[in-house]
Amino acid sequence: MASISPKRRGRPPVRTVDQQNEDNARQAQENMATVLAQPHRQGSRDTLCESPLGRFVLKYGLARELYEAGLLYASIRRMWLSAWKAPVDEIHSGGNGGDIPEEVARKWRDDSAEWFIEMKRAGGMDGAMAVQTMCDGYDCRADAHMLNVIAALHALAKVTGKI
Repeated sequence: MASISPKRRGRPPVRTVDQQNEDNARQAQENMATVLAQPHRQGSRDTLCESPLGRFVLKYGLARELYEAGLLYASIRRMWLSAWKAPVDEIHSGGNGGDIPEEVARKWRDDSAEWFIEMKRAGGMDGAMAVQTMCDGYDCRADAHMLNVIAALHALAKVTGKI
């Protein structure tokens, strides 16, 4: 039996590429099992399951462009809030907006306000607020009138150029 080199004592044995690949595959399967076990995913691998807006789009069989419009609205709105030093939810913070020119921040504010007005026009205040709530990462109220929410989301997709 070969003795262990003094340099290798106390270290784990050298692993072959095949062993590393097997470990990586096993770890990926374990990770996927954990992801699929999360209640909001309900066993689905679809990335839309990770957010309230995505789950809403899946639940009602809406076009992914509506989801993309919501992501754009959420992104612009958060950048504007961050640039104006407004409190932004820690989950969604992307910096403090320190060196953003004021005209850029005003454009973000004007765009998000215009888009909200279009959502409100199409789906009423409840529809627009429900979309904004989902874009902020929270589930909309269960008693919201879903046709108004869908109408607001369609209006958002149109005004943002996603449909």
